[in-house]
Amino acid sequence: IPINMIEDLTGSLDTDLKFKGSLKSSTTLWGSVWINHGDWRGDIHVEKKLLSKITDKKRVRKEVKLAKEANQFLENMQLNIAVKGRKPFIVDNNLAYMEIHPDIRIRGTAASPLVSGRSKIEPGTINYQSTEFELTRGIIDFVNPYKIEPELDIESHRTVRDWDILLSVSGTPDNIIFKLSSEPRLEDGDIISLLIRGKTVTELIDAEGGTTFSAAGMLSQVAASAVGDKFKSATGLDIFEVGFNNKSGSSSSSNDSELGNLNVTVGKELTDRITVKYGTANEDGIMVSTTSAQYKVTDSISVSGFQDSEGQFGGEVRYRLEFR
Repeated sequence: IPINMIEDLTGSLDTDLKFKGSLKSSTTLWGSVWINHGDWRGDIHVEKKLLSKITDKKRVRKEVKLAKEANQFLENMQLNIAVKGRKPFIVDNNLAYMEIHPDIRIRGTAASPLVSGRSKIEPGTINYQSTEFELTRGIIDFVNPYKIEPELDIESHRTVRDWDILLSVSGTPDNIIFKLSSEPRLEDGDIISLLIRGKTVTELIDAEGGTTFSAAGMLSQVAASAVGDKFKSATGLDIFEVGFNNKSGSSSSSNDSELGNLNVTVGKELTDRITVKYGTANEDGIMVSTTSAQYKVTDSISVSGFQDSEGQFGGEVRYRLEFR
């Protein structure tokens, strides 16, 4: 039986199934299904899914589902089918490479099938924050007695300098949890900074000459640098900046949310001389948007003007002088 039902999913099966009963009474379908080969290479775009959840805030009226007429033949058909693999099922996409060895059983009825059992994953890799982690443990359990719902238990690691970074992925497809830890122990912000930039937040601050950026501000720059290229490529924009400004010149404390305000700026270079920007910032709990335009008169002189959503406007002239 060739399989070509889902985009980018291919495979073939050998089946040895038996059927017993009649159309009017209880029936049974049992036997074995062997996966000769199978692979899925469809990419998963997590950014698009997250963006759709954030931007789509419209309330959609749920349709009332009418009860379907029961199919007595399918409801009376009992299942007892073992599914195993002669070769591993391959998942190879932008998030992971996995070789899955299935060993599951399909029970219940043809109208309401249930899956139980465990599938092991070995070997494999996971891509997280543009970093590849090597799989050390991978299990997919089917333990929900009411519906078909795989439960993931995946652990992976990567060594960065003197730290062993551990990444665990657990939960169901509707509630997947990513958790980072390290040995020796680091805070989450330091781990992400170490993965993306190769340095902890403290080391990045020291590299800037001991500037008094908050940890949140430094981390926002790290995050922006990680997704900036992908964002600009997807949207066609030339500028993507994320900032976290301190209210005062003090250094970071245990509660950075009280010290600073998040701001995001996007922009487009219309020509070699004209650049337009749109920014939004959280100022004391109020979202303020600003639109600005800059015109480069010469390589050293530029003129710009702005107007924000609070009605304020202004402009400036900049003169640039380089020392060599």
